[in-house]
Formats: sequence, structure tokens, C-alpha cells
Amino acid sequence: MLEAEQRAEARLVLEVPGFVALEPFAAQSPFETWILPTNFRPAFGQTSLEELRELAGLLHEILARLAILLDDPDYNLLLLSAPVDGEDEEYFLWHIQIIPRLTRIAGFELGSGMRINVVSPEEAAHALRGVRA
Repeated sequence: MLEAEQRAEARLVLEVPGFVALEPFAAQSPFETWILPTNFRPAFGQTSLEELRELAGLLHEILARLAILLDDPDYNLLLLSAPVDGEDEEYFLWHIQIIPRLTRIAGFELGSGMRINVVSPEEAAHALRGVRA
């Protein structure tokens, strides 16, 4: 998925050494943003100190852009990593998901289990690329 997103570029927001920020293809909410390592690592604990410095800068930049563009919204930040007993398996790429709290889940979503995203990932990526924090 990461390689396809990098080739397509339409949903990429920002890339720094070792990491990329993007709007996922099937985003469940407007401006849902993922940060992924470009060097395959199943577990967050395998990240070096140098990589963590790059990640911190990218995370700060993305959160600043979201704050500017969306008037400082509440958000959930999730860090997803392989389980401790699966850190050596190549079935998962750890990543961060930032989900701004811009909409409410209502009847359709609750009844169907599907989400309505009123902003396409391509539009969100374009808007975030245009923000200077």
C-alpha cells in the first residue's frame, strides 16, 4: 500500500527521511491522516532514536497543519504496532493514525457499520499540502 501511495502521490501530504504522511485511500473520516515508516518495521519499538527525531518533526508539522486548516480540532491519535510476540513477523507495518473529531457518527453509520466521509482523501491531502505551519 505504501509503495502504491508513493507512486500515485495524490494522497501524500509530506515526506521526510524515513516517514511519509498521507490521507488513506479509504479514510473513515475527513482529514484522517496516517504516518508510516518508509523502512519496513512491524513494531514501533524497532524504531531508532534518529528515526524518532524525524518522526517527531513530521508529527509536529502535521498536527500544526491540521490545527491551522481545521481551527484546532479535537482528535484521536492512535499508534498501531505489531503485538510483542509478532514483532519479527512481516505481516504488519506500524503506523500512526490521526483522526480529527469533525463529524458525528449517526443513524446510517450505526445501523450499517459503514462510515460517511464528506471530504475525499485527495482533497484533504491537497488542502494539507497547501498549509504552511
